[in-house]
Amino acid sequence: FAPRLPAVPDAVRVAFHGDLALLHQPVRDLQLLQYLHDAPRAVVARRAAAEIHRVDEVIGHAGHRFLQLNEQRIWRQVEMAVKRARKAGFRNVSLDLIYGLPSQTREDWADTLTKALALKPAHISCYGLRLEEGTPMYDEYEGTDILPSDDDQADMYLYAVDFLSRHGFRQYEISNFARPGYESRHNLKYWTMQEYLGFGLGASSYFKGRRFQNTGSLKEYIRTSRQSLLADGCSCFRAAGCAEEFHINTEFDNASEFVFTGLRRLSGISLEEFKRFTGRSLFEVFPEAESNISKWQAAGLAKYDGQVLKLTYDGIDISNDILSEFV
Repeated sequence: FAPRLPAVPDAVRVAFHGDLALLHQPVRDLQLLQYLHDAPRAVVARRAAAEIHRVDEVIGHAGHRFLQLNEQRIWRQVEMAVKRARKAGFRNVSLDLIYGLPSQTREDWADTLTKALALKPAHISCYGLRLEEGTPMYDEYEGTDILPSDDDQADMYLYAVDFLSRHGFRQYEISNFARPGYESRHNLKYWTMQEYLGFGLGASSYFKGRRFQNTGSLKEYIRTSRQSLLADGCSCFRAAGCAEEFHINTEFDNASEFVFTGLRRLSGISLEEFKRFTGRSLFEVFPEAESNISKWQAAGLAKYDGQVLKLTYDGIDISNDILSEFV
């Protein structure tokens, strides 16, 4: 893997401006980590000034039987992954935690958070488990009483918010918490409608007002990747067949996504920024928004001062229902 990174074409290299995210398997290869840490000098050299600045580890529950592995063994792997990342030169380590696993209790979740904090990460993401239809987990657990209830999941979420806040983490998005100055630049691009490019199987991109997703077939991806060098931003993906899904955003799409992604941030959305981005006011694009906002305020679900709209924690609890009003 490492020797191939410097071979990225110039046309791709200069497209990066400050943020490069790489998805990889659990970190076990110290040599690879060291290469990635030094890679900006090889991969994103010349006019771009990007820096690979963070490594993520995805973790379920620290001792959950669902993992079908010994509790101490699985957590030891996490500890070793973090240790290797730091040995390779990374100081900004992020942990992705999952709650709402089968048979998980709030005490289990509290134990996971405590163990995660002991690893001294700079950033933590907490995601509630959602079963997707057609997956083995969905077939096995959907509709059973093994999964925590919605109320139990909400309790776990609020526990994490309080726990992490008491230990110096600032919540800046529904699922994300960071030490001061360590907010994820990568994820903030999604929530502020900035452009990004995804490379690899199934990777998604948003570029020049278009959203597209690469094919999930390795054979097709290799074949078509050889035909495209990102010459004009997007059309090469479509022409070569790299993009399995391709969508040109309408004005309404942009407005909807601005609100949908912006309300995930604890800072909410600025109506002035919305108008600057879309060319129209929020209430022009969404005629029902004014009455909905009044209703949400009265119910304690949102805060609105005439300039900024944001969700309360009660609103976050039913955020999918609220956000659906803007889709």
